[in-house]
Amino acid sequence: RVAPLKKLLKEMDPDCGDVEGKGFAELREKLLVLDPLNPKHVAKVNGAEAEFWRLSTGERIADSTQILGFECGGVQWVLENCFPCGTIDEPNFKDIRYVKEMKEIIEREQIAAASPIEQRWTSRSRSPMSPAYSTQENALFSWVGA
Repeated sequence: RVAPLKKLLKEMDPDCGDVEGKGFAELREKLLVLDPLNPKHVAKVNGAEAEFWRLSTGERIADSTQILGFECGGVQWVLENCFPCGTIDEPNFKDIRYVKEMKEIIEREQIAAASPIEQRWTSRSRSPMSPAYSTQENALFSWVGA
């Protein structure tokens, strides 16, 4: 599964040393650190990562602690936002528009954004300190990390 990352690392850094036994996160980090602010470089790394995840698809049965945990890719600079996006019964799709606009800005401004853009949803929190706090019982919130 990590073959695309190993191949790319050997192409970009022939003196990278032995890559056998290296996992996804370590390989991804070694690749990104080579030129982390170059959008073309980061796009190549994102492509190798996408292939890693494509090769990781399938089915398996195991304890949830073995399946739900994964290597998320080493050191990362992530900006995460949480915002209301309607209610569970009536979403307002601000969440979809937000990610679409974010992607357009990344592409237009050629920002070196390592993949993936992560998006998830939660219902409201009753904790006033939470970004997803709401007094509305069926409030819906989107969390986006890039």
